[in-house]
Amino acid sequence: MDDQSFERIFKENFTVLTNIAYSVVKDSDVAKDVVQQVFLKMWRNREGLNVQSSLKNYLHRSVINTSLNHLEKEKRLTEMSEGHTNNLAFAKNDVEQQVVRNEVEMKVKEAVSALPIRCQTVFSLSRFEGLSNKEIADHMDISIKTVENQMGKALKSLRESLKSVLNDRFISVIITIISLMN
Repeated sequence: MDDQSFERIFKENFTVLTNIAYSVVKDSDVAKDVVQQVFLKMWRNREGLNVQSSLKNYLHRSVINTSLNHLEKEKRLTEMSEGHTNNLAFAKNDVEQQVVRNEVEMKVKEAVSALPIRCQTVFSLSRFEGLSNKEIADHMDISIKTVENQMGKALKSLRESLKSVLNDRFISVIITIISLMN
């Protein structure tokens, strides 16, 4: 195939092929690029090009395939981009959550440290060690009622201590979270 015959084939088919590509990709600039890619590939492979059917059918099929390949590539790029964006958002959220978690953990530990020794011990055995009221009573050699009273005092004191930092609804949730972390 020489330059003149290639140019003639290009001019005769460009508009029709662009319309075919447009029907697939729905973007006129992309459709023109697709047709140019097909002709560029055809020119580069002109020495070994072996068209089994008509040239018209070959060009139509090439444009359709190249258009579909373009859509698939765009889809993959979009998915990768969205995945990257989502990963960045998750990472940012993870960092923010960790900072908040660390601050809350520090405030809770300070509040627990400020409790009277007996309240602190009962609270720590209950929330951090996971002992039942009976186990705490046996361990400390006190009555179950005393354990319940000390836990009540500890929770009331913690609610007051943490009120400025946290909403009342979340204090018990935070205390539970802290107990799971240790």
